[in-house]
Amino acid sequence: MKYLDNDYTVEKINYFAMADAPEFEWRMFMEGYLTGAQVYKELYVLMRPNYEKALASTIFNGRADERLVEHICIGYLQLGESLNTNNEDGQPSLFWKMLDEANADDKRSRLEDVAGFFWAISGRKLKKEEKDEQEEEPSEETKNKVIAFWEWTFREREPVKAKLGESYGSFLSRMAELTIWLDNINEEKDAWLLLSAPYIEIQHRSAFFIEYLTKFDDEESIKRIGKIFLKVLETTTPTFRQEEIQLIVERLYKVGEKYPVIKADADNICNTYGRRGVHFLKDLFYKNQK
Repeated sequence: MKYLDNDYTVEKINYFAMADAPEFEWRMFMEGYLTGAQVYKELYVLMRPNYEKALASTIFNGRADERLVEHICIGYLQLGESLNTNNEDGQPSLFWKMLDEANADDKRSRLEDVAGFFWAISGRKLKKEEKDEQEEEPSEETKNKVIAFWEWTFREREPVKAKLGESYGSFLSRMAELTIWLDNINEEKDAWLLLSAPYIEIQHRSAFFIEYLTKFDDEESIKRIGKIFLKVLETTTPTFRQEEIQLIVERLYKVGEKYPVIKADADNICNTYGRRGVHFLKDLFYKNQK
């Protein structure tokens, strides 16, 4: 719209940003804008007062509120919104405002929506042949900002848990999908994954989580995956991706040739499945007993 009549567009945007703008008209304006296909920097800057007003509002729900979250996430990833109270230019960060105000009943889902959006832009698939050919690979800056958000949710896990209440487990289930962004599992990221692992089946996300664990084939990551998988088994017994589970256990046994504690993790995983009447790891178990 802005390229058609700059002055008119600016006037309407500023009009709707006013506190006394008719609520119904403003809602229709915002819902129409939010359903647009793309977020443009120039419009985003003009719309900041309306975004701030929308974040404080309780009138949006469903797809409109999800799109609001996505716009603010794009602001964080590309347009200068910060993971701190203020942006570098001194303005209050809308991304921070959204996170900070997630304690209201009608705003708790926004944190889950952030995790869901960050997962969606990852491409979601590990294998290149399964990805949409038109999808662009996310930039290194985008990856770093997603990981910085995950680090923040872990560091601030007690306040985040207090904000989300009973929804915290569901949030951790969505966060587990961000494993696709990781290049390895070091001590820090191990703690993130151990926190999420028991909750992955809340939103039926175990298949994705297990798929993403197979991307780590370096020894240091594999040494940590056994304990992570055992955390998964505390609450569920995944069987959907049997070949990938077998691959994980095979890698554990291979590394376990050097480190007995890792072999013990592999044995424990196999025995847990066996005790629960699921036997697709039986041959692997006996093959690795000497």
